[in-house]
Amino acid sequence: MSVVLEGDIAADASDGVDPETLPRSPSGTECLETIERPAGPMALCWDAYRDPHDADPLQDFYRLRVHGTFGGERGAGVRWAAIRVRLIGQPSNQTIESWPDGEFDGRCEEVKVSLGPGPDSGAVPVETLCARTAGSTTAGRDEWSQRVTWTCVGCLIADHKDRAIALHEWLAVPAGTVPSWEIFADLGS
Repeated sequence: MSVVLEGDIAADASDGVDPETLPRSPSGTECLETIERPAGPMALCWDAYRDPHDADPLQDFYRLRVHGTFGGERGAGVRWAAIRVRLIGQPSNQTIESWPDGEFDGRCEEVKVSLGPGPDSGAVPVETLCARTAGSTTAGRDEWSQRVTWTCVGCLIADHKDRAIALHEWLAVPAGTVPSWEIFADLGS
């Protein structure tokens, strides 16, 4: 599945302008067809937009979020799930951040997503992470991609719980350029 944004490129934020009042254009959002595997289903959506906090005349900044759920009572039960996004092209000046970054172990909990500059109003996105969730990137190698995996550690029986999975990306592209991505996802038992 490809992420394609639509709309005119909004103006940069300037002194005295509240970035939250600026349009987040170009932008896009879509929910993909549910992925059905013998282990169970996965439902994914994406949303992406031009970051309204961007005030750099040489670069435009964008945010991407891919999020969904997997598991449930249908299927044999999930032992692993993965989503990956691949940036088509390159970021400007290798400016790219992704979340989650690293490995999360522990009980399911809500975690704040911290990427790039953001709102001071406390409107920072929150996602639920469950053990074992790991985020990794191939930034700067042959491609610019990010992967998030969830693994059921120590499961004797495959998991039938509904779980959430998400990834976020914040990046710069040359001014006047609109990024696009490819999304890949799978799960199994």
